[in-house]
Amino acid sequence: MVEFGQRIKELRGQRRMTQGEFARRLGVTKSSISSYENGSRFPSYDVLLNMARVFKVSTDFLLGRGDGTTLDVTGLTGEQVMVLRDLAEAYRSVNVLPSLLPGLPEEEAARVLRFTETGQS
Repeated sequence: MVEFGQRIKELRGQRRMTQGEFARRLGVTKSSISSYENGSRFPSYDVLLNMARVFKVSTDFLLGRGDGTTLDVTGLTGEQVMVLRDLAEAYRSVNVLPSLLPGLPEEEAARVLRFTETGQS
């Protein structure tokens, strides 16, 4: 439970949110937030969901089962959501490429990536 508490404390700090402010947003007491952060208590299911909503992360992330955040796609069309998924996948490919080809200059790595995507150099 300490990992969970550390995670919410870090997220709260990144947003410059006091325990009191966070508590008000969740509809709990400041002492509850303190207990969650020091690992002596765990929030209810509803509070956990609200934490994820406030921080814009998944409950899996809060629980230490994932490292990604969520992206609110409310109001977007299915096609727009697919474009965002494709864009995220393209960024993941670019980010992993240097580790696959250590020492390769960035320009050459980009050429390799283009080749893997289009079959052309």
